[in-house]
Amino acid sequence: FQVDVETKVRRNPTYWREGLPLLDGMDQFIITDGTTRFTALLTGQIDYFGEGSASLLAGQVEQVQKSFSDTIHINPALHSWGKGIQINQNRPPFDNVNVRKALHLAMDRDQWIDFTQAGTQVAAKRPTNWMPPGTIWALPDEEIMALPGWRRGQGKIDDIAEANRLLDEALGKDVRFSIACMAQASQIYIDGCLFFQDQMKKNVNVEVTSDFVESAVQGERGRAEQYDVHYGSKVTTNVGDPDDYYMLSAVPEFESWYYKNTGAFNSSSAMATELEAMVRAQSSELDVAKRRDMVWEIERKLATEAFFQIPYPWTFIFPAWSKQVRGWTLGPFPSQIKWAQFERTWLAR
Repeated sequence: FQVDVETKVRRNPTYWREGLPLLDGMDQFIITDGTTRFTALLTGQIDYFGEGSASLLAGQVEQVQKSFSDTIHINPALHSWGKGIQINQNRPPFDNVNVRKALHLAMDRDQWIDFTQAGTQVAAKRPTNWMPPGTIWALPDEEIMALPGWRRGQGKIDDIAEANRLLDEALGKDVRFSIACMAQASQIYIDGCLFFQDQMKKNVNVEVTSDFVESAVQGERGRAEQYDVHYGSKVTTNVGDPDDYYMLSAVPEFESWYYKNTGAFNSSSAMATELEAMVRAQSSELDVAKRRDMVWEIERKLATEAFFQIPYPWTFIFPAWSKQVRGWTLGPFPSQIKWAQFERTWLAR
């Protein structure tokens, strides 16, 4: 093991399952530059390319599909994290719920799907609120699609008109403001801020500047709440359970700076307190059907009343590996549950 260089693991000769694992070992290299990492995959220097936030970018997916589909396999999978905008409600005008609602309504989520298209692959799941799509906890698609902020066609036109009306009411006729969007200086996060910047300017004439920082600076400023809005992986799931996210965002003793509803107990104390109680209640409910209904009520309240954060369509990632790698696949939300497959993975060479 060498910090920031490589990790080597070797087959356990006394492994509890006879005949496994199939591989003799695995060398994991830390390659921070995405282009270098991609080149290493294409040239056969590595067999497996990332996962998580380090999976293939849209242009790389397209390149593999066009030129390397005979040797490289791409496995689209719903990420264990979904993207969103964290709003610092301690900073005016975000202490005003109607301002937060306006920014939510101004987002055209269909355009995000187009913005992130990766070759022939769709890179985000539409529609999504906060619960992982495809799980029993997520609101039905048809219900989400009917909600303001997610609507299409005339509904989206009406949403943008309402967003401008709300800002006029809150700030004065045609009075707008400028904010900075903080994000980690990596392309997958930069893109989210750039899209937000374009949407806010185009739809509600709010100026958004870019504030791209290194990971360490992001953490320091995030913990100190020194940002206007922060784009990143704002919802997480380990096994698709509501507690994976709700506890980190809504319950003070468990909250994480990265996921929490920043300033909610100051700007919207009654709403934050009510949501905390709802989160605690669903967590202790053992009847699955009852718990699902409780979670759906939380989702509706977040989507139509609180507007503590702004969800983007849930992210697809594009891990890729040599077609010589066998016995390996990835399902939805794989980051914390994929490890069991290592014992059955092998190389056809």
